[in-house]
Amino acid sequence: MKKLYLIILPFICFLCETHAQINQDLILKYDSAMAQKDYNQGFRYILEIYNNSFSFESAVVLAGHFIGGIGTDVDFKTAAQLYKGVADGTEYDRNNTIANLYVGFASRQYALMLKNIKGSFDKEAFKYLLKADSVSNDAFSQFIIGLLYIDEYNELAASDVLIRSKDIAKAFFKKSAEKNCIGALTELGIIYDSEGEKDAAFDCWQKAANTSLYNPEEYIHSDPFSRLVNPNYITEPLTVLEQNEAFYRLAVGFSDIENDSRATFWADKITITNDTRYLDIKASLYAVNGEKQKAIDTYLREYELSKDTKVLGRLAIAHYTIWHDEAEAMRIFERMRELGDTSVDNAIKVLTQDKQNNGK
Repeated sequence: MKKLYLIILPFICFLCETHAQINQDLILKYDSAMAQKDYNQGFRYILEIYNNSFSFESAVVLAGHFIGGIGTDVDFKTAAQLYKGVADGTEYDRNNTIANLYVGFASRQYALMLKNIKGSFDKEAFKYLLKADSVSNDAFSQFIIGLLYIDEYNELAASDVLIRSKDIAKAFFKKSAEKNCIGALTELGIIYDSEGEKDAAFDCWQKAANTSLYNPEEYIHSDPFSRLVNPNYITEPLTVLEQNEAFYRLAVGFSDIENDSRATFWADKITITNDTRYLDIKASLYAVNGEKQKAIDTYLREYELSKDTKVLGRLAIAHYTIWHDEAEAMRIFERMRELGDTSVDNAIKVLTQDKQNNGK
C-alpha cells in the first residue's frame, strides 16, 4: 500500500474517571506511580482498576501498556482484544463526546493492529476505520480511508470491498484536512495539483509543512484527551513521510518559478535521506547556491541509491555550466558511456568541440 508504514501507538495518560468512586484511590496511586516512572507498579494499578470496574478509559490505557511493554511484557493479542472490546461497546451514551472519542480511538487502533498483523487492510479492518470516522470523526482514520480509495494495489479494491475513487478519497482527505491532519493535507494537495489547481495545492502543502508534529508527552498533564484526537503523532512514520513530501512539493514548486531562496528554505527541512527525489532537489539547489561540495556529495548519494546514470549527467552539467570545470564534466560523461549510457555521446562531442575551439 502507498507509503503506509504504521506504528500502533500506546495511549498512556493520567486517568480522570469520575464515575467509579471505588477506583478513586487506585487512580491516584496509578497517576503517582506513572509520574514517578514506576511502570511495574503503575501496570498493577491499572490492571486492578480495569478488573474492578470496566470502563473505556481503563481498557484503552491498559491496552497501551501491553502495546508499549510498559510495566509488563509486550502483548499485541491482548491489546487488540481490549481495543476491540471498546470499539464494539454499545452500552454508552452516544451523545457523550468523551465516550465517542474512546470508541473512535479504539476502533482506529484495532484496525491498525489488524493491518499490522495481517500485512494489509482487510474487510474487517476497513469496517473499524469507517466506524472511527462515523463515531468520532477521527481524522487519522479518514486520512487512511482516503489512501485506501486511491491505492491501485489495494486488496480491498481487488476484492470489491470498495471501488477506487479519487473523488471519494478527496472527500475523506478534505474531512481530515479540516482537522489539520498532515497526511491528508499533503495528499489533498497532490490531488489539487493533478487537477491543475496549483494555488489550492500550495495552500494545502504549506499548511501541512507548518503544522507541528504532536508529542503526547508534552500534553500528559494539560490535555490528555488530545491523544485521542490529534492525527499528527511525532512517532508515526507515515506522518513524518507525508510532511517531508509537503516540504519537497514546496521546494520543487518554488524552484520551478525560480524562487531559489524559498525553495532552499523548504528543501532544508527535508529530513529523509533515502528518497532520490528529495536528494535531487537538494543537490540542484546546493549547486545553484554555490555549495559545490554539498551538491557533489548529494548527487553521488542519489546515484548510489538509484544507479541511474542520468544523475551523473546532472552532476556533469553542473560542473560544466555552474562551476566551469569542463575537464571534470568530460570525465563524468566518459564514465557514463563506460556504464553503457550512449545518450552522452552528443554531450561528449560538444565538449570536445568546445575544447578544440578554445585551444585555437
